[in-house]
Amino acid sequence: MEVEPCVLSASGDLGERCIRAMTLAGKYAYAGRNWVCDRVANLLGGAIVESVHNHHSFAWREEHDGETYWVVRKGATPSFPGQKGFVGGTMAEPAVILEGGESEESKLALYSTIHGAGRVMGAPRGDGRRRSSDRRREASGKGYARDDARGDGRRE
Repeated sequence: MEVEPCVLSASGDLGERCIRAMTLAGKYAYAGRNWVCDRVANLLGGAIVESVHNHHSFAWREEHDGETYWVVRKGATPSFPGQKGFVGGTMAEPAVILEGGESEESKLALYSTIHGAGRVMGAPRGDGRRRSSDRRREASGKGYARDDARGDGRRE
């Protein structure tokens, strides 16, 4: 659905209902992740030695530079100094666990980082469609290679 963005008052009825719904959805997401982790550990006959969970595409009430804000991280997750976060990979690349650090850049980003590798196709439409850049790359026969020293995926 394409609609213009709107701003809600957090203290108004609709804003309060939105915050309650988002909080409930966050609890549901945590419960689902915990269930999956427990189930996989059980199937493998293993034990969970450390859990790293982090919300993404969520809003938090935070203080930055003495001011209180609602920080909306659509496509991002918190990464405060010392805070661990999970960044999912692709079907071909591994996932990683990051730990937030202190820097001027981190502060300017309100201590946020990416939450995943992204995808070639949208989640609801895994129908075989690919980005035009992927088709062009395949058609030209020229691929991208990752140079481990750079790690930036530029053409070689």
